Amino acid sequence: GTNRGVDVGDEPGLTGKISTSGDAVENVPEWTHHTVFCAGGEMIGHHLMHCWVYKTSKHEHGTETVYDGIRDSCNVTMYGFAKLMGAPALLEYARKFGVGSPVDLPHLQTQPGYLTSTNPAEWSTEYLAKFSFGQGMFLSMFQVARVASVLANAVFLLNPLQVKDSLNSSGKMVQRC
Repeated sequence: GTNRGVDVGDEPGLTGKISTSGDAVENVPEWTHHTVFCAGGEMIGHHLMHCWVYKTSKHEHGTETVYDGIRDSCNVTMYGFAKLMGAPALLEYARKFGVGSPVDLPHLQTQPGYLTSTNPAEWSTEYLAKFSFGQGMFLSMFQVARVASVLANAVFLLNPLQVKDSLNSSGKMVQRC
């Protein structure tokens, strides 16, 4: 049968914004003071990219830092930072966060998900925008958890562990998992 945690992929949305924001922290000078204005949408190429807040309530986020962009899950903010960093850096950071590589789990065969193999120099402005907020890539649920854990683990990519038993501080088993 299908194991939805490791076999089924989806576009991660907010999870993609995590790697974009990590890229911004390391590569945008004065990133804590840099802001992007979200008017609810932005023309990108021949397409009007809407932020979710405009689609759902006809509002805008206004002036956003990278912190605000994560808190508000703002597509326009992520694209604003992506333009500063460029496609090669975005792709590199997605890889650093484990996008496109399988999760190493004992006794489970996992899929690598999907990460574009297109040369970032060939990305359109539309693709740069959608990649910056998590579209154009596919991740399993374990991969989504691994991306989020990179931030919790001081920007180290770790594989999830399977827990067999829970032990107390004396080493006595308190629960078999």
